[in-house]
Amino acid sequence: MLAGLLMLACPSGAQVSVGHRMGVALSRWSVSGGSSSAADKWNSEQSLLPGFFFEVPAEVPISDRFALLTGLGFIHKGFQIGGGQEQYRTGYLQVPLSLGVRVHKGRFRFSPSLGAAFAANMRGNFRYDYGNDNDNWGNLPIGRVGDLGFSFQLPVYEVSLLARVAMSYQLERSSIGIDVGYQYGLSNAMIRYVDVLADFYYPEGNSDPAVPDKAFQRTLTVSLGYSLWLGKMEPTAKDSASIAEANKPARISIGQRLGAASASMRFHASLPEEQERVADGAKPLWGVTTAMVVSVRLNDHFSLQPEVAYTQRGWRCQWYPRPTVRNDLLRMNYVELPLLVRYALGHGKLKPFAIAGPVLGSGIGGHDIVYRGPLANGEEFAYSWPVSFGDDPNDGQYAKFDVAYLVGVGVSWKRDRSEIFLDVRYQSSTTDFVIDHNPLLYSTEVTAQHRVWLLSAGYLIPW
Repeated sequence: MLAGLLMLACPSGAQVSVGHRMGVALSRWSVSGGSSSAADKWNSEQSLLPGFFFEVPAEVPISDRFALLTGLGFIHKGFQIGGGQEQYRTGYLQVPLSLGVRVHKGRFRFSPSLGAAFAANMRGNFRYDYGNDNDNWGNLPIGRVGDLGFSFQLPVYEVSLLARVAMSYQLERSSIGIDVGYQYGLSNAMIRYVDVLADFYYPEGNSDPAVPDKAFQRTLTVSLGYSLWLGKMEPTAKDSASIAEANKPARISIGQRLGAASASMRFHASLPEEQERVADGAKPLWGVTTAMVVSVRLNDHFSLQPEVAYTQRGWRCQWYPRPTVRNDLLRMNYVELPLLVRYALGHGKLKPFAIAGPVLGSGIGGHDIVYRGPLANGEEFAYSWPVSFGDDPNDGQYAKFDVAYLVGVGVSWKRDRSEIFLDVRYQSSTTDFVIDHNPLLYSTEVTAQHRVWLLSAGYLIPW
């Protein structure tokens, strides 16, 4: 939607650009506080932690030489100790904001920039390698400060100084390039540990000098990507043929969508007690969905629309047999490949459309929060662990792959050759995600299938 707002705010022909970039993030912490020997030990034993970096960048020209650089991205940050024996990895949703200088040399452009990045903690995991005999016990979730049931907690927000250097090759209406960035964290990211049984924590309020109390994240990113220019294409020659060529509907368009997901499940158990316990009182779970969208126009009405998507699924239910005051929370993250056909009605700027097609999904993680009811002091007690996926119970709790069908309707609005759209989708899995003989369930025959409602908005820009 950032692209859509820029399209509305900027005059036709302005070379505002949006795109996608993807790459690797290498991060570590700079630790201080406590005794100098403790801080030195933490710093010396660390090594760079590799992670994932993805961003939808936007560039708004201020003049021929300067531009405002922003966007929306996801980045992994953290550190590792002992060559990877301990790994602390947290995901952040971030908005960069910087001022860049554009230097051209033919079709090549060199763009250094300085600014800041504002990030929100999207949670992560702590992995500890106990050895081959205990592989299934080396993973614990990292949450936000105040998250009920999370033993490891990091602050909700982070601010970093941001320096970037980008080099790109300019095409007619797009560019491809490489971007190198460095983030210097200004916010204290030291882990807060909460014992969910004894209800105590450190290092906040801890006077032990052997425990550092400050940690600042340092992250290097390297990514490849492309940018597409918004605005109306100007013909090179003032004749009817070139004007028609410049403004005819695009054959291939690329864009992004972002929205909300309301997830639930269809559950069946062979034991009536379990069927009643799990299905009764279950509630939908709200999450996020986003995707990179490619549209291949076949004619005035039909187009193919493959996507690469990320969707949060799950539900709230009493998954475990015990008295409880709240439904447990099961959040499951999936990378998806929707292969859709789109049919548009009408010929004006505002067009309703319908979409349908299969969706292939792969589970990539999540977390399960189990509520145990109030403690003696009246506070609610819970604990959590990460969700794992595999082909059998020895590899993970739930089946890794998922097949679903999707149907939806929406409306699009064209501006020049670009497009903004809003759609509502319903996605229903045809595969069972419960692995046979899953020890977390008690029936001999259990099936569970995802049901997800999706509401998203996005944009498409001609390639």
